[in-house]
Amino acid sequence: CDDSLLARVIVDKSGDHLPLNRQADRMTRQGFAINENVLSGWVRQGASQVRLLVAALRSEVAEAQTLLGDDSGFPVQDGEDGKLANGRLWVFTDRRQAFFAFSRTKEGEHPTAVLDALGVEGIRLLVDGGSEYNDAVAELGLTRGGCWSHQRRYFFNAAVQHEDAKHGLRTINDLFLIERQVAGLSDAERLAVRKERSAPLVDGFYTWVKALVPKVRPGSKLGD
Repeated sequence: CDDSLLARVIVDKSGDHLPLNRQADRMTRQGFAINENVLSGWVRQGASQVRLLVAALRSEVAEAQTLLGDDSGFPVQDGEDGKLANGRLWVFTDRRQAFFAFSRTKEGEHPTAVLDALGVEGIRLLVDGGSEYNDAVAELGLTRGGCWSHQRRYFFNAAVQHEDAKHGLRTINDLFLIERQVAGLSDAERLAVRKERSAPLVDGFYTWVKALVPKVRPGSKLGD
């Protein structure tokens, strides 16, 4: 046995939702008889070991000058009635590794607390347009960037009714194509290509949007 067995037990339980009693049965069938109480002890001990890795990962993520963030619903089963409660799972990544945090609600105090605990200040934060990040941007002096994938969704939905929306889609698709082409380059090389090829597309995109605003009904899909 080595630490890979401990990792397997924890991942099977937490990642693949395989209860410890079923894991014990499987190991017994494979000739390794073990009690689920032993596995439970391994999981508890493993949690303390994982905290060391989490601390190291958090320190490395906090050194980044640009972080990408997002959140998603994360139902939690707790309480005596066994019902699922709504929760949120927050993630911040430097594109190499990711740091996760949990909260009960989606209020802005939670991402602010997570980023503050990371020790970030004055960095670039790339997130969607949700207001839950407003406090973090203001209090920690962050430079906020928007998500083109989220923006693209609005033009995709509008393209069914508005021909103009297809122009926005084509421009965003061109930007995505450039990003795929520069994915393997260094940061400096990627920046040079973005300045040469992406920046004119972005400038033209917003010039087109501003010219379109007076012509579009605000309550329409393209208005969104």
